[in-house]
Amino acid sequence: MNKILSFGVGVMVLCGGLEAGGAESGLANWLAQYQWTLHGEKAEVVREPENGDFRIRSSASAGAAVLKSELIPLQGVSERQINAKFRLNARSYAKIYLRLRFFAGSGAPEGRAVDNSGTYVSIPFDMRYPAGEWQWMRLRFKPADGERFARVEIVAENGTCDFTVTRLECGPPSPRPLSPTWACDSVSGIDPLPHYTEPEEEVIPPLTEEIRRIVRERKRAKARVEVIDGRPRFTLDGEPFVPAFYNGCWFNPRLSQYGDFRRAGVHTFLLSVSSGRNLYGSGFWTGRDTYDFSELEKWLWRILCVDPKANIILYLGCEPYVEWGHENPDHVAADQDGKKAVVDFHTIRFGGKAPGKGERFGPSLVSEKFRRDSGNALRKLVEYLQTTDAGKAVIGYHLCGFSDGQFFDWDYGWKNQHIADYSPAGMASFRDWLRRRYGNRVELLRKAWNDPSVTFETAQRPTVKQIWTSDFLVDSQQVADHNRFASEGQAETVLSLAKTMREATKGNALIGTYYEDISGTVYNHGALKRYLESPYIDYLAGPADYRIRKGGYSGGVRNIFGSTLLHGKMYLTEQDWRSWCSGPNSPVENFAYGRAESPQEHNAMVRRESGMMIAFGLGTWWYDLAGKWFRDDRIMSGIAEAVKGFGTDLRSKGLPKADMGVFVSENSNFYHTLRTSEIMRSGITKQRVQLNTSGVPYRLYLMSDAGVKEIPRHKIYMFIDCIAMNAAQREFIEGLKRDGNTLIFIGTPGIIDLEKPYTANALNGREREKSRQAIEALTGIRLKDFKGMPAAYTLPVKHELLQGTGDRLALPLTYAFMGIDFPQDGVPVFAVDDKTCKPLATFADGSSVSVAVRDFENYRIVYSAVPVLSDAFLNRIASAGGAWTAAQPGDAVYANDDFITIHAMHALNGGKKRLSFRRPSKVIDMHDNTVIAECADGIELTMKIGETRWFQLLPVK
Repeated sequence: MNKILSFGVGVMVLCGGLEAGGAESGLANWLAQYQWTLHGEKAEVVREPENGDFRIRSSASAGAAVLKSELIPLQGVSERQINAKFRLNARSYAKIYLRLRFFAGSGAPEGRAVDNSGTYVSIPFDMRYPAGEWQWMRLRFKPADGERFARVEIVAENGTCDFTVTRLECGPPSPRPLSPTWACDSVSGIDPLPHYTEPEEEVIPPLTEEIRRIVRERKRAKARVEVIDGRPRFTLDGEPFVPAFYNGCWFNPRLSQYGDFRRAGVHTFLLSVSSGRNLYGSGFWTGRDTYDFSELEKWLWRILCVDPKANIILYLGCEPYVEWGHENPDHVAADQDGKKAVVDFHTIRFGGKAPGKGERFGPSLVSEKFRRDSGNALRKLVEYLQTTDAGKAVIGYHLCGFSDGQFFDWDYGWKNQHIADYSPAGMASFRDWLRRRYGNRVELLRKAWNDPSVTFETAQRPTVKQIWTSDFLVDSQQVADHNRFASEGQAETVLSLAKTMREATKGNALIGTYYEDISGTVYNHGALKRYLESPYIDYLAGPADYRIRKGGYSGGVRNIFGSTLLHGKMYLTEQDWRSWCSGPNSPVENFAYGRAESPQEHNAMVRRESGMMIAFGLGTWWYDLAGKWFRDDRIMSGIAEAVKGFGTDLRSKGLPKADMGVFVSENSNFYHTLRTSEIMRSGITKQRVQLNTSGVPYRLYLMSDAGVKEIPRHKIYMFIDCIAMNAAQREFIEGLKRDGNTLIFIGTPGIIDLEKPYTANALNGREREKSRQAIEALTGIRLKDFKGMPAAYTLPVKHELLQGTGDRLALPLTYAFMGIDFPQDGVPVFAVDDKTCKPLATFADGSSVSVAVRDFENYRIVYSAVPVLSDAFLNRIASAGGAWTAAQPGDAVYANDDFITIHAMHALNGGKKRLSFRRPSKVIDMHDNTVIAECADGIELTMKIGETRWFQLLPVK
């Protein structure tokens, strides 16, 4: 049904007079100037009598509600911009955007259309706009020849919504490309130009004899990660120290801010050092068996002039000198056609012309010769540092290298279908890995690969056609082994270098590396288990989640932090925020990288991310990648506040507690095809975001720890993409079915038995029936086959799990970089077909059940065929299961017994928030150290979107 409302019939000709933009410009409000009609099932529009605003509501989970203008003449119009000011009155997953349709004449059929639905960055957060505050949508357009009329449309699709539009006007375009999301918008409707102030370089004190004396008299400290009072801690000579470091400019330490960070309380600094000469600087590895450490000595003293008692970790690029690839052609990475990788900091090309200026051949990431040669160079480095006074300050080594410095492989991936590494060194390493994986028993390899003739000497990597199939799962163990080796081969290289450093330093230095694990989106970082079980690695690190960094977003850490701590390791999230002290990039990049435009936003981001790390039991460093990014006293005051917070956390004992435990599976990643594994990892990222905004504190574990490590007691247990399991993991799950626990299963859990041969796609043909039975055995819920668009539209039924959950319980699983959207692809899933269950949501067909709950005698099972449960649904599951919920869903909340942080992401109810504590506590504001309450089980706050508050919680005796 269409509802039609008319508000005047005046016609405005767009020609000449519209030179200013924004609500204060005097432009006519087109909402009052033209006639508008609303189209859409279950949609209605009301005009507010006091101000003439349009309030639009739609109760349809699918389809679209569209508010359309009458046709507007375009006589003499050049490039212009439509600005619409609106406010969400409730949180919504609907996609709301502007669309302009063009017509050749008043009675002509519809012509082309332009919209701003794609002007925002692909982010792992499904709510495009925050609720409760006015914001602007903008659409730039330029009529083509023959386009004489246009119709403006405000579209809300694929989700229930309630929003108000107060202005719609036309003016000149913004002075720069439109920003990708609301977070960069200004209230005037025109993007402000990014603010940039050229920062001054730091003035380094002179090297005095007194500084030399202090350094000379220093002892060589023993730096380690030790478990103290049940918590992994960085220690020096047995004493814990603050896990908040500063990582200076990676290509020119002269641009670093050691003094600013020392004054902020930081005393651990990372110094960028490239091993290979002429890679990213004057490295110390100058050629075959030749070394020069003079540059390193200079940069060490630069830090010590600022802080003679500084602790230094070398941010160590572990790649060889430029000529190494020419000297060792069989150890250069190559694609499936034998074309060699030509690289700089990333892959440039495969094959083609020889490396030119600034280029080189990329070493094979799994080359045994690279491991030996690099290991020898690193050993020489340690030997040198043992002979110098400045070397006394070096307490650790952060291993970097290869693509992006994070040991990503040299390949283009899906875009160009170059797959590394098929070089002679790569093939030799793959075969050696197979030999070790199958215990040198060729009969086991033949059984697993279903190939009676294969040997360890003849085993081949799969073909590109096998790897880049459109199927959801791989069709053989050969492909699964290829996928596993991409991660484990990388890990073996890094751990080989770490072993060298551990032995060279006699165990007295910290050893770490970058590692974004399965909770990130990197295909060859699926071997966290190998790192956590290794005695040669103390800590891991990685950049904070991109695209959710700015104020008003949740932030995120890409680490399975519960398992990291269980294994006695540490993790440091990298805060490489940009600011007005860094040159601006494109709007999309500024948003994705987290470019703060004000001290308030920057400090809110620092508090949010640091509060998250403290709640999770982790640490951080600030990365000044290009130098001077933090050179503002207002920025440094926020960092000093965060450093103090990490210092306060040193008094906390035991692992951080939470009532929800979430499990993810690295093994499952290897059985997804390369195409779908990227999407499923993106789904894990999206699920983390929903967990972070659910208001439910949680812990994140590897499935491989289930049944092996002692998992802390929880009340809610959630299993994400755990398609591959062994007997111990199944036994662990069975042991959870007691004590009123709630178990959440998503997708197709347990369909692959890791202890049986995998010879066919588990979701095709006869294997599909076996998989259905495996899920039923694990969950206790009967299923039936289903083929169609995955969805989880909430049913109109009464149940405690549905209160306040909105129109959907799970979200679309998309990965825009891949150009793939699962609802269009058709994920092979199953529907619930069990009368003992309570149906909660349906697929897009409106009848087949996608989400259901079954209550057993002393436990509850929630099953969702669709990945990515919504934050509101998670909150209800936790609350109904007796778990601690620290807040209502919608804001980023990070908490444990001793600390709680909230970052406001909406302004509903006037911005009022309530935080609930796990126990009665004395509440101290960590911003100014004021006591908020002497004894409370919660507090109420009023906050603006993008604001962060954080509190220390002391137990009340």
